[in-house]
Formats: sequence, structure tokens, C-alpha cells
Amino acid sequence: MKQTIYSEEEIKRRIQTRSWDELVRIGEPAVKPLIETLRMNKISSVRFVMATLGNIGDRRGTATLIEYLKLGHYSIRCASAKGAGSYWRSGCCEPFNRCTQRLQQTS
Repeated sequence: MKQTIYSEEEIKRRIQTRSWDELVRIGEPAVKPLIETLRMNKISSVRFVMATLGNIGDRRGTATLIEYLKLGHYSIRCASAKGAGSYWRSGCCEPFNRCTQRLQQTS
């Protein structure tokens, strides 16, 4: 099966149009641009990006999800938790397990 190669511009366009299903199909190449979108601090994009990262299941997104789970803004934490749930379903949950264990040890 031939794999389609997407340019960074194509991926960014799909992020701008919130083409969630297409980004999940693109998979790993979409992770870095999705994380960069979060760094722009657009709260309106957080829910979309977190859910997409979670459904892609690439381990590079876990640190970002954990970082956003710690933020004080309720809607950001909710979106991050939803993305984290997708990671658990995809089997990429080890970083979350370690983070949870550390948080339990400090409380």
C-alpha cells in the first residue's frame, strides 16, 4: 500500500480547517505541527489539538498533554484529559502512568 506524503503546508491547512479525521489519518507527520499550534496559545484550538493528538497516539504528544493537564484553566484541562483518554485507548499510556505515580507520591 502506497503511503501519501503530506507537505507541512498541507498539514497546517488541515489544522486551520480542523480536519480532525484527515489529521488522524496523516498520523505521525501531523504531531509536530499540532504541538506547534498549541504553542501559539490559542485556547480555541486546544480542545481540537488535544483530541487529535490523543487519537493519533504518537508518544511525542504525551509530554504536551501532561503539561496542559497541569494548567489552571478548566476547559484546557478538560480538553487535555479527553486527549489523554484517547492515548490510553491507543496503548501509549506509560508516560501518563509515570506522571500519575509521581503526583501520588508528592501528595
